[in-house]
Amino acid sequence: MQKISSRREKNKVSEKNNIPKGEPDILSPWRTHEPLETYKDRLSFSTPEHGDLFYMIMDLPRKYRVAIYLYYYEEYSTEEIAQLLHIPKATVDTHLYRGRELLRKKINGGE
Repeated sequence: MQKISSRREKNKVSEKNNIPKGEPDILSPWRTHEPLETYKDRLSFSTPEHGDLFYMIMDLPRKYRVAIYLYYYEEYSTEEIAQLLHIPKATVDTHLYRGRELLRKKINGGE
């Protein structure tokens, strides 16, 4: 009986937190389907290194890119990111780890 009631509560919470269709996505700059080439001439960076890092991050798969952006640029905790994305905290930790590993390889000339 306890499991059923907690599942019902969980479903209520997840239904309540879902963004209705037609509403703007809160992560739209990082979840865009628009190719980077269409807007990259409008971007400016304080140093060339910041630009290089941005383009490396943008080349990451979406799940890693979003986690890295929210954690490092928006300073959300892993718990907050998990709530925003409706995924377990452990998944956020994994996305951050794997995203950093991919960035490390790119920076060191691997790929």
